[in-house]
Amino acid sequence: MRPWQKAARSGGLLLYGTALILLSFLAAGAQAPPADNAIESADTRPRSLLTADRWIDRIVDGEPVTFLYGNVLIDRDTLTARSDTARYFRRRDIYEMWGNVRIRQNETVLTCPKAVYRRGLETADFFGGVRVEEEQVIGTAARGEFRQGGRLLRLVEGARLVAPEYTVW
Repeated sequence: MRPWQKAARSGGLLLYGTALILLSFLAAGAQAPPADNAIESADTRPRSLLTADRWIDRIVDGEPVTFLYGNVLIDRDTLTARSDTARYFRRRDIYEMWGNVRIRQNETVLTCPKAVYRRGLETADFFGGVRVEEEQVIGTAARGEFRQGGRLLRLVEGARLVAPEYTVW
């Protein structure tokens, strides 16, 4: 009795056939294409890692929105953002974060009570007591904004800049 006949009698023909196909595929040296090359995507930007203790997906005014509660973390390239609570508007690629917001990009750390990050535009706005620290320089203001992918930071309303050599307000 041949192996495939024996497998058919025991009900394992499908498994046996699948194993033979897999072995012949591997023996030929074929490799499956990487998943990210399999389908060309219009969005070539890096993907964000998004985690939280609790997620709730809803449709708000016809737009899919993810509500994130507890230990929210957004990690993308050199930008890491943490907050207590956030909303992610998936269609517009906008994150609204509030409660102990802490954003780190390279060596710059920004803290504030509320932030709105527009990933598609690479801009962000910060509200409340904004504090920015970079090396030995500290900036504070009522509001702030990132533009040009975080290369330009502007502090607005009562801005104060403190460095070891000087203070500007």
